[in-house]
Amino acid sequence: MAGIGFVLRKLTRKGNIGGFVEAYFHAIFASSGPWILTILTVWAFFIVGDYWRLSEYVEEFRVVILYNFSSSLVLTAPVIMLTTRYLADDFFKMDITKVSSLLIGTLSTQLIVSFPIAFCFYFFYADMTLEMSLLAIINFLLISGIWLTMIFISSIKYYSAITFSFVTGMGLGVLLAYLFSGLFGPPGMLFGFNCGLAFILSSFLAVILAEYTHNVKNIFDFNHFWKKHWIVALSGTCYNLGIWIDKWIMWFSPERRVLPNNLIIYPEYDMAMFVAYLTIIPAMGLFLIHQETSFFEVYVRYYRGIMQHDPLNKIQRSHKDIIDNLMMNGRGVLILQATICVFTLFLAPEIMNILGMNLVQISVFRFGVLGVTFQIISLFLMITLSYFDDKRDVLIIAATFLISNTLFTLLSLNLGFAYYGYGYFMSTVLTFIVAAVLSERYISKLTYHTFVTRNLAMAS
Repeated sequence: MAGIGFVLRKLTRKGNIGGFVEAYFHAIFASSGPWILTILTVWAFFIVGDYWRLSEYVEEFRVVILYNFSSSLVLTAPVIMLTTRYLADDFFKMDITKVSSLLIGTLSTQLIVSFPIAFCFYFFYADMTLEMSLLAIINFLLISGIWLTMIFISSIKYYSAITFSFVTGMGLGVLLAYLFSGLFGPPGMLFGFNCGLAFILSSFLAVILAEYTHNVKNIFDFNHFWKKHWIVALSGTCYNLGIWIDKWIMWFSPERRVLPNNLIIYPEYDMAMFVAYLTIIPAMGLFLIHQETSFFEVYVRYYRGIMQHDPLNKIQRSHKDIIDNLMMNGRGVLILQATICVFTLFLAPEIMNILGMNLVQISVFRFGVLGVTFQIISLFLMITLSYFDDKRDVLIIAATFLISNTLFTLLSLNLGFAYYGYGYFMSTVLTFIVAAVLSERYISKLTYHTFVTRNLAMAS
């Protein structure tokens, strides 16, 4: 699934600064598009609400967006992980005849699972008008669809289509939300934003269906993967739950805000963490363009040598190339992220003033910046282990993140405001340590695992 990275890497080799900037600009949306959409949307309406005199509408709109983005990420996680694995297996076999069927089946499965949950939540728990509840459900389904179609659109390598769709859809959504808010209040704002999301989703679907064959049949054929790769689905669910669990727990802090529609929010904590997450975007772009592509090359060389029955000493040299590549890539990501982290920590007051945030959030923001530094490295290690099909260790890392973030955040909540954000930071440090130990243990014995523990002939 690293194909789009190879295309973007070609842009950096044009020999001019324009190609370099263009490549990283597209890489940002290819690697972090939905997440950027989440953060910038919440932040945009948080900041411009007073300027547009929409403050009485923004809070209800913002909380719906926040609930939908967080819950959709968790609920789509198992389907996303299984679909990615299924699609990657088909690409390995050079069989793309099932892609359209997989797309329809994936979206249908998610609709069957998610719609009842969203319907019950917005109609039986949230105290909203009928129009607002219906639009909130539609918003949830649109966001879920974008998460899912990102898998397919990334495999096509049309980086310009991804960037165009996100930039245009985001701009359209914000503009229409402003225009319709003056006529219909919060429902108008949500309707306008939904139009922007619908543009993104429909653009993705159009590109995918135009690229792949339309031979749609057996749309639920991938469901047999649940039994075979349930660990993959569980890992994705645990990791995405880990991302949001500290925010959900902090919604029950004494400083939380209970809205008239019964929804709970703690915007000071959420916004500080969201802005902290923006600091990982450069590292995500670097990983997509350079780190993953260079790793994929040595990875393929290693396993191709095994398939061609290369002598042991040549296989061992390829194994060493993998280790050297991971060390070099890890050092590059660490230096970049650490540099961004240090500058952000020192400039935190200025950054918060520019973004219109309250300085009372500064400790949470700094803990968040430190935490995402460890989290992004742990994520890259999980991706690496996934290449080697080390599903057990990936699950252990994801479960460690979820469990530790839950426990440490609960502890920091009990300790009081001064410790808010500390639980997330400590969780990411622990997760990084576990990820580093498991990765070193597995990759150092990669040849043994390849010929023994992953050998189906010996397993049988």
